[in-house]
Amino acid sequence: MDPVIRPLTVGGLIDTLGSQLLWSAAGTTGLHRPVSIPIMYDPLEEIPDVPGGILLLIGLEPGSADFDRVTREAGLRGLSAIIFKRRGADAETRAGLDADAGVAKLTVVDDVPWSHVGNLIAAAMRSRSMSGEADNGAGSDLFVLANAVATALGGSAAIEDSDRNVLAYSTLEHHPMDELRRNGILARQVPDLPKHNKQYREVMLTEGVVHFPLDPSDGELPRCAAAIRAGKEELGSIWVIEDGGPVSRDAEVVLLEATRLAAVQMLYARDSVNVERQVRAEWLRSVLDGSGIASSTAGRFGIAPDTSALVVAFMFAADAASAESPVQPLVRQLVTALEQYFGVLRANVSCTSIGPIAYLLLPSVRDVASATRLVEGAASTVKTRLGREVFAAISSPAAGAADIAVQRHEVDEVLSVLSNDRRLPHISTAAQIHSQVFLMHLARELGDTPTFRHPGVRALIEHDSTRRTAYRASLCAWFSAMGDVGAAARELTVHPNTLRYRIRRAESLFGLRLDNPDEQLAVWLQLRLSG
Repeated sequence: MDPVIRPLTVGGLIDTLGSQLLWSAAGTTGLHRPVSIPIMYDPLEEIPDVPGGILLLIGLEPGSADFDRVTREAGLRGLSAIIFKRRGADAETRAGLDADAGVAKLTVVDDVPWSHVGNLIAAAMRSRSMSGEADNGAGSDLFVLANAVATALGGSAAIEDSDRNVLAYSTLEHHPMDELRRNGILARQVPDLPKHNKQYREVMLTEGVVHFPLDPSDGELPRCAAAIRAGKEELGSIWVIEDGGPVSRDAEVVLLEATRLAAVQMLYARDSVNVERQVRAEWLRSVLDGSGIASSTAGRFGIAPDTSALVVAFMFAADAASAESPVQPLVRQLVTALEQYFGVLRANVSCTSIGPIAYLLLPSVRDVASATRLVEGAASTVKTRLGREVFAAISSPAAGAADIAVQRHEVDEVLSVLSNDRRLPHISTAAQIHSQVFLMHLARELGDTPTFRHPGVRALIEHDSTRRTAYRASLCAWFSAMGDVGAAARELTVHPNTLRYRIRRAESLFGLRLDNPDEQLAVWLQLRLSG
């Protein structure tokens, strides 16, 4: 049986980043909540509906009216935690947070830049998703590996990639670290010093462990390092501060073994994003088909019970396919472009394709208008990137995952109308073109069944076809103008008396009773559907 993936919780995030950096200001309240992504608070914008989100309260002091209001709203929006800086707030203010039910309240060290806090949270989430930690508690992510190395070697450890980005670090409080290590953790990047080029070159050229002594010029503590390799490819390195002198030979063996474990995880990380995309795409495809499990879908895609979800469908214009560019490769490019565009702007966005249509699930939306603006931006980006116009259909909002299959049917209907009527906008909701969708359904139901075709309408259409008359166009213009002969005549560019004559002739020639409202409706619908 495949392991069950546990989401990272607020408490797990504190354990991962270290309680010396981040801690709960409200006891154990909310520590069990799963977390998703960090969100920067902007007083000029509404708090987004992001289940599991962590709101960074930039510029808000605990105890203020805005602080309390924003905290309550974050809970209503489905966020899991807020993070604030204490900035000298007294113990009474912090204690008051304990009684405030809702999101978890976390505080972070005052002198840590907010951008670094966001980067650290995002990195912890990436590390968890890469490792796929199972319910057995094995904990094989890079942060856990860094803690294991630090415990075995007795010093603070950091795992870096080949570009010297800090991927993970140990969080054991009793291990000292110097200012260079602290700055590297906060910036997620090793400080760029001239001596580092030489150090990294030596590490990468050595098969074993390299030791570096104390550098009194900048206070860099002694440390050892080993390269992380996959065959001949250099993936990164592990660095350990040697607090009690050079580590033993046995400890070096442990460090080298850790580099092999890190290599496996880093290689897996390369494909983990694509693997997760494929899993989400297949899952979304099954839900769109109506065969998915709604309860599991809600959790996987971050659909909160109190928020609305939208399905958006994209399809290339009819001329998108050609002998040189068949449809399916273009649809794959479309899915990729949409994932990249929406991934920057929204959390938990998933995309898949069925036939020539690319479907996008927006799991939490505030209103259709904001979603429409996103879709318009995506369509513009696709046109610029792929050189192709797309139609886009936006579903009605629905709460929960159970309605996704219904929303898919709705956007399919809208796309069908948009692709067959070039007078309509390329991007639309079902509400905006409801009448056209209704008429399309009516035409499908009636078809060419003689029982439903008015004999006079059939005779009128045949007369227009064989004798090149314009009775259908004249009546349709008159109906569209709600009986205003002048307006209809202007639309047809004929004299009003000419139009009146045609209407009277249509009544007499084809037996139409246009003075009867029901007859008018039946005739208008059949003429409209025959076009």
